Amino acid sequence: MGFSSFSMTLFLFALFFLSINGQDLIYNTCKTSSQQDPNVDLQFCITSLQAAPASHCADLKGLGMISIRLTRYNITDTRCYIKRLLNNTTKILDPYVKSCLDDCFEVYSDAILDIKQAMKSYIHMEHIMNGTKLFRQV
Repeated sequence: MGFSSFSMTLFLFALFFLSINGQDLIYNTCKTSSQQDPNVDLQFCITSLQAAPASHCADLKGLGMISIRLTRYNITDTRCYIKRLLNNTTKILDPYVKSCLDDCFEVYSDAILDIKQAMKSYIHMEHIMNGTKLFRQV
């Protein structure tokens, strides 16, 4: 038994409605973040979150987790790129450039540990907030 015409229309409307709400949440979240922090570029924030899987159906907490994951991927990719530059055997690096890349590699290695801790803290905060809500309801 397939979808009736009405069921299909209702399903597509719900899908469209969720997509619009997700886009509004992404825009509003990025707008607020960019207004509060000069390091957040509105368009970059919107584009990054819209490209992430599941962002259009995420709530605010979900967008927070997606943002942390995107940051982690970016840090990891940049660290990998720096490592490739350092390990490039076809070109001998100037000592100053090598020193700078070594410093960058160390900073990005530390940043990976920091973002992993941020993710754990964010998850822990969500558990505390959910526990608080449950406690208030009892």
